[in-house]
Amino acid sequence: MSSKCWNWYRKKEGGFVVKMCISSIEANYPDSAEVSPKLQQLPGQFAALFGKPSQLPPQREFDHGIKAQDGSKPVCIRPYRHSYHVKNEVERLIGEMLEEGLIRYKKSPYASPVIMVKKSDGTWRMCIDYRALDQLTIKDKFPIPVIDELLDELHGS
Repeated sequence: MSSKCWNWYRKKEGGFVVKMCISSIEANYPDSAEVSPKLQQLPGQFAALFGKPSQLPPQREFDHGIKAQDGSKPVCIRPYRHSYHVKNEVERLIGEMLEEGLIRYKKSPYASPVIMVKKSDGTWRMCIDYRALDQLTIKDKFPIPVIDELLDELHGS
């Protein structure tokens, strides 16, 4: 099974958030079921929904914020040391994201270091170490939903 999957979140009436993702089954995949032609047409019909993002999301009525504990100072950790080759890869990845409009320059008293993780195909994945920020963050406290109640709400859907 191959999957090209980008997660897009769209707000629906009533405040629900829907996660859209599409996967396709290759014809040479063992024991694969026949995929209906209608299903195969979906990614082409809704290419804007399933495409790779090309910019930051638009401003919304309620933007996400992180609430820090009272009296806490901004987290500002110096960058980790990387080898020359890894440092060049970090700069290349940041340059690509700036060009694509996925990130932008911002002056902020907060700074968290970058960690580079080597993927199985030999390329690099950039990760940010937010552990220090997590220590100062006030966690949202929501009760865990009871599965039986959720299933009752979905009855008939």
